[in-house]
Amino acid sequence: MAREALVYRPAIARAVTQSMIAAVIGGCSTIVEHSREPAPAPYAGTRSAIRNLERSWYDYDVYGQVYFYIIDTPFSFIADTVLYPLDHYRAKERAKKRASETAGHESVQTCAPCPSP
Repeated sequence: MAREALVYRPAIARAVTQSMIAAVIGGCSTIVEHSREPAPAPYAGTRSAIRNLERSWYDYDVYGQVYFYIIDTPFSFIADTVLYPLDHYRAKERAKKRASETAGHESVQTCAPCPSP
């Protein structure tokens, strides 16, 4: 019995290692989108992964990347779900800032110079 457990141990270690590598590599689209300024909209990483998957599916030059984006899309979805409260907060703050900027500009009227008589 102990000998059988030793046989399966490398397979389990290999599976755990591969899962960890996939988890680290996966979600890259979310990381890329959240490193850009201004702050991204919610689920921007998932949208980016799907857009890249479609592009690599139809473009023969980047066809080998299809497998990467197939792996990346669900991990990006999970990462975007975890980061959703932050994205929602940033979107609300951006909307408030935009509203305050436009409210301040409405009071100032600019017009073309009056023609001289």
